[in-house]
Amino acid sequence: MTVEPFLQQSSVFRFFPLEHQERVRALFRKVQYDFGESIVRQGDPADAFYVLLSGRARVIKTTARGEEIVLNTLRPGSEFGEAALLSPAPRTATVRCSSIVEALRLGRDDFATLINEFPELRGHLEVTQRYRTLQSFLYEFSNFGRLPQPAINELVHRLTAEKFKAGQRIIDKGDPAGPMYVVQSGKVRAFDPRSNGSKALAFYRDVIGFAVQANIGSAAFVSAGGYHHHLAVNVWNGEGVGPAPAHTVGLRRWTIELPGAADVDAVRARLRAAGVPAIDDEHGVTVDDPWGITARISSPPA
Repeated sequence: MTVEPFLQQSSVFRFFPLEHQERVRALFRKVQYDFGESIVRQGDPADAFYVLLSGRARVIKTTARGEEIVLNTLRPGSEFGEAALLSPAPRTATVRCSSIVEALRLGRDDFATLINEFPELRGHLEVTQRYRTLQSFLYEFSNFGRLPQPAINELVHRLTAEKFKAGQRIIDKGDPAGPMYVVQSGKVRAFDPRSNGSKALAFYRDVIGFAVQANIGSAAFVSAGGYHHHLAVNVWNGEGVGPAPAHTVGLRRWTIELPGAADVDAVRARLRAAGVPAIDDEHGVTVDDPWGITARISSPPA
């Protein structure tokens, strides 16, 4: 395959004005690789875009456990590395030759000159990069990556990105069946919103920052520093029970003393992110937990 049909078929360059394609062709360089040789390596700085003219290669992702996952097989006409044209970030996968490979290479510095003259090219590249990133993510972290390629293409095309703040609910129990979500970054937890125990545990674990030492369903034990438990939350008096009446004996207020001011600042940030009302002052922060018990979070005086 020569450069001309590539430019006509490329998802990146096929929209490029015909009168300027000669200039684009001049920027590509032919390169050749032997069987087993890596064209690019995961973790290396990204510096070029490639299209295969002949031969075959595999796109390989190495996981944190050292396992290799084959994400795709490249054939003549396949293109990769468009992310390198936008940013010098490290390569996210290795491309290894399954035969002798001849390819076209477009360096990032050369491409920068095109971007300056044709800014719309950046938008097309960003769409292509998003597609490849989603495809790699789905393959590595979900069963959707095992779908036939046409099905993956359709799925990636229909996925839209959404962001949620800490503490924000994505779906509520009892809602009509709606969209499917794939968590790309961050952490989410499923819980019964009618359970005071779930609310209190989420508050002391995710917002205050305690670690869960044990959870038996009706009760959970949380602490700091690996202690067996500084606090226990439970629903032994029943679900949906409100704060203890004023005339009864019980915990009304307690103080959580953290090692330093930076730790208190971290709690402040999590309270704001979760949208939990709090009273802030220079020495600490005061907040009510889901049962209406007041917690004072502070650190020793400097």
